[in-house]
Amino acid sequence: MHKLTLVAFLMLITPLSFADSSQSQMPWPSYPKLNRIHYQASVEQWVTTSTALVTIGIDASQNQKGMDTLQEQVDDSLATLTKNVTWQMTDYERTEDASGLEQIHMEEQARLNTNQLIDMRSKTYNLSKPGIKYSIINIEFTPSLAELQAAQDSLRAELYTKIKQELDLVDKTYAQDFYIHNITFTQGNAPMPVPMAQNGGNYKMLAVAGAVQPQATMSQKVVMTADVILASTIAVK
Repeated sequence: MHKLTLVAFLMLITPLSFADSSQSQMPWPSYPKLNRIHYQASVEQWVTTSTALVTIGIDASQNQKGMDTLQEQVDDSLATLTKNVTWQMTDYERTEDASGLEQIHMEEQARLNTNQLIDMRSKTYNLSKPGIKYSIINIEFTPSLAELQAAQDSLRAELYTKIKQELDLVDKTYAQDFYIHNITFTQGNAPMPVPMAQNGGNYKMLAVAGAVQPQATMSQKVVMTADVILASTIAVK
């Protein structure tokens, strides 16, 4: 009876022992080791623009009846200032003074060709009439978003070409089948020098509109850097 019990016990624990033994001998998965080459490459390009971002301030004192037509008045006035240009309202503040009149401050913004900036300051001031005043707040000579993006696309394509050339050179030198492991692009725009003036306690890039020459162009340097890692797999012997 005791022998039968011992045999049954051995039959019960033996498969478990074999299972534990086989699991302990299974190799752990290993990731391939890599040879890495980490370097940076930079390119630059000048972006030329013949436009400027113009911000006009409108300060009005109106009764409630005049408020109903104020936006229409502003739109009509700005339409006479520049033809075929869409102005966008970027700021609107409304308060009531002690006499019950509404004090309105608005800011309208548009991108204009530099040949439209001739005498812009005086033309804007001449839009003023009793109860409403127009003034130039800011004229900023910077490329448009579309112009900057076109330059960035061009610089990125140039960097891809340089990276491919570097990869070919590394492969030829070391004969280890290198590939592109990672690319990270960063960019920094080098701002162009423009006149500076203090406006409401904040320094902004300003320009004297009357000094702008017809068809004038401005340039801004755009710099893009690629942080590159080339890699090859180390053969397991």
